Amino acid sequence: VEIPGQAAVPAQARVRAYPVADRHSWIWVWMGDPTQADESLIPPAVGFDDEDWSLGRGYLDYAAEARLINDNLLDFSHLPYVHANSFGAPSSFAETLPRLTMQPRGVRYERWNEGASSRPRDGSAPGLVDIYMTYDFLIPGVLLMWSGSFAPGTAKACDFARPDFAQAVSGVTFTSQAVTPTRPRQARYFFSWGPHRQHGDEALRDALMQLADKAFGEDKRIIEAQQRIIDQTEN
Repeated sequence: VEIPGQAAVPAQARVRAYPVADRHSWIWVWMGDPTQADESLIPPAVGFDDEDWSLGRGYLDYAAEARLINDNLLDFSHLPYVHANSFGAPSSFAETLPRLTMQPRGVRYERWNEGASSRPRDGSAPGLVDIYMTYDFLIPGVLLMWSGSFAPGTAKACDFARPDFAQAVSGVTFTSQAVTPTRPRQARYFFSWGPHRQHGDEALRDALMQLADKAFGEDKRIIEAQQRIIDQTEN
């Protein structure tokens, strides 16, 4: 747009430009044919400026292919094994199948955990709840997840479909995770996590982010080890 010392900018002095949109606190870049750019394809994430949510954020650099991180996000059967010391997921994550629904650009994952033990934040006696979690995994590598705890019997009452999150009794959280390649066999993994403000505050957000740091570090060790094994065994 400007060259010091001269008024004219040669017609060939141009850099390639890409359609860009600022939405949900992310910068979305369309790398393909500019005439095909469609902002309606941007996933419905939750931004950091959304007053209904308190979200923390972070990222990790991996010495591994982005596709290996996506594989990990698509298969939660690893939770009881890789995250035994962080999330502490029940064995059902490996022993039972979730409900999977194809989406135009990905897949929707849904799972109910009936009669789970709940520890209220106010210190009152533990009770039982039905926990629902769902995520959409969308090409090229964006995961959007919601979860919440509901009164016992909710899973059966809604025929194990998506519940009304306004009826949740506790634990409504959202996490967005996005994976992008940076170099050959290297990738950056972005994530956010936090509670709905009706179900938690900044203190809970920070506690969740500490948990995320531990759990995602566990993923990183496994995935980078996978990459090393692949590198050693490739023909």
